[in-house]
Parts: sequence; structure tokens; C-alpha cells
Amino acid sequence: MAGTDLRPPAVRFDLDGFCTQAIDRAASGDADALGRWLQARPEFWSLQLKTEAGRALVQRLYRERPPMPAACLDAILRFFDLHHATAGHDPLALQRLERHMQLAWELQPAHRAALCARLRPMPTVRTLDRQLALLEAPFRWSRVIALAVFPARIAMFVNTLTRGHPEDLPERFDRRAIRFWLDAADRTRITRARLLMGGIRWLAATLLGALLGCAIAWLDADPAEAGRLALGLGAVGFTMGLCWLAWMAYQPLDRWHGLPEHVAVRWPWLNLLLVPLLCGLGLGVNALLPHSVLALVVPVVAAWLAIRRCWRRFPSQRRPHAAIFRVAPFLIYPLARVLFVDADDVRGGFAYWQILTVPMLAWGLDLWFQRAHLRVRSRTAAQAD
Repeated sequence: MAGTDLRPPAVRFDLDGFCTQAIDRAASGDADALGRWLQARPEFWSLQLKTEAGRALVQRLYRERPPMPAACLDAILRFFDLHHATAGHDPLALQRLERHMQLAWELQPAHRAALCARLRPMPTVRTLDRQLALLEAPFRWSRVIALAVFPARIAMFVNTLTRGHPEDLPERFDRRAIRFWLDAADRTRITRARLLMGGIRWLAATLLGALLGCAIAWLDADPAEAGRLALGLGAVGFTMGLCWLAWMAYQPLDRWHGLPEHVAVRWPWLNLLLVPLLCGLGLGVNALLPHSVLALVVPVVAAWLAIRRCWRRFPSQRRPHAAIFRVAPFLIYPLARVLFVDADDVRGGFAYWQILTVPMLAWGLDLWFQRAHLRVRSRTAAQAD
């Protein structure tokens, strides 16, 4: 019949169905097969439809973040010509999407062997499953106490697994537990988790020392000796804990005291005058307790802080070679002897103020080099948190 259109009606393109098929094929991990499947789709002879489908697929990837390897995401972006800088992507968001989907794909049970091959040192599949189960389990203090010796190992596994981005882990992983283990192993900060782990180990070392002393004395069948050994070994563990606490307190103090003058700090006047204040404290202790070892410990601490501050802030063009500090280990014995054996002789042979010349000289030298830009002259620095 003349005027009748005998062409078949146009087939409507199922955009949602196509996105689902593309994601399912990408989940298999075969980027070459995915590329061939996309190339074989006749609908994409239309550049307008290809552009619309590509943008819809990428938007769905951002929304759902399905598991797929990075190679498959790259194949999708290249096919739809969305892999270049002018495609309108946020580079950081695209990088996060790629990491998240890659990790989710690796964490699927079928890809455990590939994940083991990426991790270093390479674990067995059974070990990997056990470590993942630990991170997926709800946070419990009983588990924290049982694993108090291994926070660094757990944190290293998390960082290796996620390439330094623990936020990419799927939702089934317990965020509180992961944050706790990372904080406990972070040596750059003094965190609650780190202090708690140290306290648990401190208590365990003290109790273990006491029990070991009791066991040794019990073998000798001497109750009195058992008490002395238990007390002595327990005291060793307790002393080690006190040293650890002192180290925890020293680290932030040393960082704060040695910051450059152009960096705003809290309590800038105290930062500037800490060494003279310690020397004054030493004079007071020496006047009240002239035979106390503390009277010598205070200037030693002041001298160490002053030398550290001066060395770290010394003008680079005038800084002495670091080799001069190689003699420091040889000074440990004479210093210990001065503090604990010959303390009375030192106080008898020198005026106490002469002992304070070392920290004050180091502090004065640093003050001279920093005189042109002291932070206490800046109202902004003085009011900084």
C-alpha cells in the first residue's frame, strides 16, 4: 500500500538494564572481555546514545560502588571517552571510587588468592581469613586485652590491605575497632588507645615478674625468698612502666619545645622560658634537698631539652656535622656515675650554678640565632591554641 512505512519500529534502549549488565561483567574481573562486549553493542553507533549511556553508567558506579578491579573501570572510562581530564570528573573522587571498588573486589572470597599475592609479607589464605575476621568482629575490650601485644602488626595489616586508606573498607568492617588499632600503633601521637595498650602491657609485665619470682622461690621451698623475688621482679616491671610513661610525656614536650619560631604554639612564653624555669627549679631543689639526686636530674633534663632545641633550630648553614653526636654513647657511663655514685663529690667540688651553665649556654645560643623573629613578639602567635 502506497505511503505505508514498512520499516520495523525502533527498539527502545534499556539504560538501566545495560548498566546492570555492564556492572555484572565488570565484576568478573576480565577487562578485555568487558571491552569486547562494549565494542560489540550496535546501539553505540549512535554517539549521542553512547554519551548518555556512559554518563549514566559512571553515575551509577559512584552511587553504588560495586566490586570491580581497576582495569575494568579503566576499560569503561576509555570506551565511553571519559578517561581524560576534560570529561568532568573530580580526580580525587574518581581515585577514591577506583580504590574502593578494587578493594571490595579483592575482598570477595573468590579473589582471596589474588589478595594474598598483593600483600607483603604474603599470608596464606587461612591467615588472611583470620585477620579479616578480626577486623569484621565487633569491638570488645576482652579482645583488646588479649591482643594488646600486637597493635602494630594489626595496624600494618590494615594499612597494607587498604594501601593506607582504611576508609575504603566496606561497611561490614567495624570502624571503631579499626580506628582503635590504628591509634594504638601510631607512634607520632599520644592517643588514648596507645596509653591503654601500654598500661595493659605494663600491668602484665609487673604481674608476670611477680609470678616468676614466686615460681622460682617456690622451687627453692623458701617462702621468704619467694616474697623478696616476687617484690623485686614486680618492681622491675613497675619501673619499666614508669620509664615508658616518662617517654610518653617526653615526646610531645620535645616536639612542642623544638618547633620553629615561625610556627604558632600554645603557651609561647612558656615555650621560650622552659629551660630557665627548669634551671630555677633545680636551684630550688638543691636548696631544699642538697643531697637529693633530683638536684642533678633537673639540670640534665634542662640541658637535654636546650641542646635538642638549639640543634633542631640551628641555622642550616652553620650547623655542625651530626658526627659529633657519635660520642654520646660513651658519655652514658660517666653521666650515670655522676648522678648515682659521685653526686656528693660533684656538689662538693662545684657550685651548683656552674652545673647549670650547659643548659643556659645552649638556650642562650638558640635565643641569639632566633632573636629577629621570636614568636612572642607576634600577637597572633601568642594567642594561638
